[in-house]
Amino acid sequence: MLKSEIEDNSLNAVEIVGIFEYLPDDMILKVLSWTFDKIKKGGRIVISGMNRNIHAKILEKVLNWDICYRRPEETYNLIEISSKGTDFKWSAYMEPWQIHYIFYVEKT
Repeated sequence: MLKSEIEDNSLNAVEIVGIFEYLPDDMILKVLSWTFDKIKKGGRIVISGMNRNIHAKILEKVLNWDICYRRPEETYNLIEISSKGTDFKWSAYMEPWQIHYIFYVEKT
């Protein structure tokens, strides 16, 4: 469970980059739920993720690098569930090699 002295609705921005690839869905839901509570109206959340790609097998077999790949749709579903009905707008960007994607989420 995440605990903090940070007040609800007090943060302007939260950046979540390079961690969700190593967490199960239930932990991501906790992190995002906490983030939605702490971010103020108009605040933004930046989330990156790794899409399954042609290099995944190399990372898994040669480097024994265990990564939880999620399609952007899966990450969006986690964002939507964790928002608990909080209004937000979002946009997403997939880089040209389709390995990494970024979500920009704004609490409205």
